Parts: sequence; structure tokens; C-alpha cells
Amino acid sequence: MEYDGAKWLPYNSFGSLLSTVSNTATDKQAFIDSGTWIKPTSFQVSYVQVTLFGGGGGGAAGGDGSVAVMSHGGGGGGGGACSQRIFCASDLGDTEIVTVGLGGNPGTPGASGAIGGSGGLGGNSSFGNLLYAYGGGGGMGGAVTAVANGGGGGGGTAGAGATATGVAAGVGGQPGLGILTGSIGGAGANGPITAITTHNAEWGGGGGGGTITGATPTTVVGGSSLWGGGGGGCGAGHDAAGTLFAGKAGGRSNATGGGGGAAAGDTGAVPTVGGDGIDGSAFRGGGGGGGGGCSVTAGVTGMAGGLGGVNGGGGGGGGSGLDPALAGPGGHGGRGGAYIWSW
Repeated sequence: MEYDGAKWLPYNSFGSLLSTVSNTATDKQAFIDSGTWIKPTSFQVSYVQVTLFGGGGGGAAGGDGSVAVMSHGGGGGGGGACSQRIFCASDLGDTEIVTVGLGGNPGTPGASGAIGGSGGLGGNSSFGNLLYAYGGGGGMGGAVTAVANGGGGGGGTAGAGATATGVAAGVGGQPGLGILTGSIGGAGANGPITAITTHNAEWGGGGGGGTITGATPTTVVGGSSLWGGGGGGCGAGHDAAGTLFAGKAGGRSNATGGGGGAAAGDTGAVPTVGGDGIDGSAFRGGGGGGGGGCSVTAGVTGMAGGLGGVNGGGGGGGGSGLDPALAGPGGHGGRGGAYIWSW
């Protein structure tokens, strides 16, 4: 060691000066909107880690029927995917374009006696042309017949989730074919049209919850994801006899079981809105919004689904309405995000 008057300088056994450049310098750039990543110049960058979240799908509005007609709550939006990769800094440009996917728009109620509007697709997030995280699909609008309405499919690492129809689940995004019992890898989970709680994912988004028809209609929770966004829960509705069936909770991130996210709104004489999903962080997706409540009391409107949490939480479905009162709108999907560390 040699002191130069300001600091000690290290030498090796051959008398050569060792580098004094710090190997602990780091830089973090977080994006809540689209922008440009700039490679740090204050230190020598070796590696860059990028984590992306796609936007969550919007929850659908509930259906609006008379007390003598079955009316479903809206389907929940699918969660956005999470993608992560470490790059050698030398493989990147001095700048890279960062796109942050927007949350899907909420479905709006139709006219008195009409089906609910479906939720919009969540936007896709990207880092240059090197890494992508796709958005979740929108929930299907609540029906005023015995037709099932599914939740939106979760986004994948290679493709967006789809909006459900009355005869098919909202298919989860690529890679691979979504399956109703959950997805592994980067595939998004389907938004079910069967009564399950296993529409969960690993890196893809959880599927949104829907309504299953039968003698006693069944509402479904939002699916969860280990790293991506949770799906929104289904909104509440009522059958043709005026019997209420409650909405369901949204899904979570960092979890393997469906539900457990934001709570559904109350049903009954004084219904309430669905809870908002918990915002995610640099290391996890957002939670799904809860489904909105409903009532069979004359003149009481259906309630809105909860908002999806930041980092791809799916919006909750709105509760059904009792004609002439309108149904509740869906919840807005949570926006995506991009988090970039350099060292």
C-alpha cells in the first residue's frame, strides 16, 4: 500500500498498481411511463438487469336485467405478465426505448336491460426489441341470460391474454397453450368458464374470474401468479328468482392459490364497490381488484369492480344491475412497469 496524500493505493506482489475503481457502484431507473433508458456513464457498467410488467386487463361491467331475469356480474380482467433478464452491458446501446403498458379500460354498463361492456386489453411493456411482457385480456361483460361469461386471460411473456366469450375462456398469452388448471413458465392462465380456483400462473398473469351458469350460478375468484399480476375477481349477480350470488376476490402476486387479493364488494340492500388491488413493487406484480356488489332492491344500482394494482393487476368485474337501475362498471386494469438495474 502507498499513501498518495489523499488515499491509500493498493499494489500487488509484483509492485503493479491495482485498480481503485469501485465495484459496488449501481444505478436503478424505474419507469412508470414510457421513456428512454440511458446507460450510466459515472462508472463502468458490466451488467444490466431488466424487469418488466405488462398492463392488467380491465374488468367488465355487469349485466342489467329485471328481477325475473338472471343477470351476471362482469368478468375480471387478466393479470399482466412479468419478464426478467440480465444483459451484458456491451450488448446494449447507450440508450434503449422503454415502453410501459397501460392498464386496460374498464367495461361500461349498457342501457337498461342490456349486457355489460367488456373490459379492454392491458398494454404490452418492452425494453428495446430485447424483452417483452404482455398485457392481460379484458373480462367479458355480464350477461342477462344463462350464458356463462369468463374472465380475461393472463398476459404471457410472448403474447397477450384474450378477452373471454360466452363459449370460451379468455385464453392466456403465449408461450404454449393456456390450460384451465393453471400455467407454468411464461404462459398466462386462462380466465375460466368452469368453477375452478386453479387458474394461476408462474411468470404469466393470473386469469380473471367469471360466472358459471347452472341451477345456482357460481362466481369465480381471480387467479394468482408467482411473479406476474393477479386476475380481477368476478362481480356479483342474481338469478331469475331474485337470489343474489356474491362477487369474488381478486388474485394475488407471489402466490400459487387463486383469490386472496382485494375483497369483493358486499351484496344486499346496500351493496359496495370491490376493493382495489395492492400495488406491486420492483419484484412482484399487482393484485387483482375485487368484484363489485349488487342488490335486488328496486332503484339500487350495481357497484363498480375494484382497480387492478400497479404492475399488471386485473380490474374487478362490476356488479349486475336491477332494471331500471344500471349495472356497475368494471375496474380499470393496473398499469405495467419497468425496473432497470445496472452494475
